Amino acid sequence: MQRDTREEIEQLEALAALDPARAERLIAVGLAYSRAGNPDLAVMTLGRAAERFHDYSGVYAALGQVWLDASEDRGDPAALRKALEALEPVASQSSATSEILGLYGRALALNGQNDLAEQAFKDASQRFPTDSGVLPQLASVAERLGHLEDARQALVRYSVLVDDDRDESAHARRIADLSLALDDPAAAVDWYGKSAALSAPDAGTLAHLADAQSRAGQVDAALATLDRAIAKDPENPAVRAVRRRLKPQAR
Repeated sequence: MQRDTREEIEQLEALAALDPARAERLIAVGLAYSRAGNPDLAVMTLGRAAERFHDYSGVYAALGQVWLDASEDRGDPAALRKALEALEPVASQSSATSEILGLYGRALALNGQNDLAEQAFKDASQRFPTDSGVLPQLASVAERLGHLEDARQALVRYSVLVDDDRDESAHARRIADLSLALDDPAAAVDWYGKSAALSAPDAGTLAHLADAQSRAGQVDAALATLDRAIAKDPENPAVRAVRRRLKPQAR
């Protein structure tokens, strides 16, 4: 355990000892152990919290998060089962927060229960305050199920809610891809343009932009964009496919 992490945990344990009536103090210690890569101590600490605060849903949400992280890290089905057991009761409560529902959705998706996961993420996205992190997860599950409009709307909403999105360019491209699949080339052109403005586009992105421009009736722009894509990588599969489609329009 790194020194900074150990000091953080010691400080959190000291706060928990000074304020034993607050469940949040022990929960913070448990989650710190989990972040430090020690799920066993995390579970032990949160188990103590569950014994003392058995009516507090946040304890079980934290336990579920620890088991879920362990399952994702180790591919452990037993940890996933424990995560679901911890999260299902608190997620079913009318007071369940957006964060709790999002954790439950993650566990369901990891368990292959995509229909239930999608509903959990939808419920999470409608609770306020909303945990914005559930929206890309909702988009992924919805896309997996073929619910492309729901996927697109989730990502559009995420782009509105989050100001410091480090993956903004990739998300813009996903929205553009979904728009193209939904036969909305005008929206696709806009979102590919946003993606390209945020980071240098690769040949594949330019090829998709050219396809969208062509389908939106912007033939000259499509040909110019295709030329840029060809200059970057003429053998790219997307470039070659779009080039074949646009060839009759070549100057």
